Amino acid sequence: MSIEVTKAQKQALGKAIKQAGYEPDEFVYTETVLENSENEAALLTNRETSERFAFYPRVNNYKVQYDVPGTSKIRDGGFVGWDELLVALNAWASEVKREHIAVDPWAQEAEDMANDDSHFTISELPKVDHAIDEAIEELKDLAIQNGKKLSEIEGDLSSVKNILKKTARQTTKKEWITLFKGVILEKIIDWGMQTELFQVVLHKLITSVQDVAQLAEHASRLLI
Repeated sequence: MSIEVTKAQKQALGKAIKQAGYEPDEFVYTETVLENSENEAALLTNRETSERFAFYPRVNNYKVQYDVPGTSKIRDGGFVGWDELLVALNAWASEVKREHIAVDPWAQEAEDMANDDSHFTISELPKVDHAIDEAIEELKDLAIQNGKKLSEIEGDLSSVKNILKKTARQTTKKEWITLFKGVILEKIIDWGMQTELFQVVLHKLITSVQDVAQLAEHASRLLI
């Protein structure tokens, strides 16, 4: 079935995008046959994030499908009328914008560490050790959730933990966070897990450092 989107309809699509805070030219408009479908669909792709919103006609309505911003998921938007399609496009584009400009505090913390050429101080090392323990525990839980047996991975977990604690005492923060990323990703790939899970482990590491720091600060105030 041909998509046959009129100029007036394209104008309405552009208006829905503008209402979400974008200019229409920040999206690429194409017409193509979607994977697992025989129907030609209109496809709007955000130039910066590559996230897509697609629709195609079905009798008296439209079938809608779009990427969930910030994830690898695709959502089936069901069958809607034209006005509902425009509302869905506006809501989706708004969510793309919100996700794109959001700041991940854990990612920022890791980025700061990745640009820090100083070494961990004596007072920082116990916090780092604790955070490593928590991160490795998170990695273990994720591996088990993804079908690995503890007996298959406990040796690797112990080895990675020892390497990370030892190198934290020998390298700069910048070198260490690069090593952390490398060894954790290596295990995730070796165990057949999705690489996106690295972010979960990284968040656990950064959160644990912050939690210990806040606890230490609170305890010091009680001693005054």
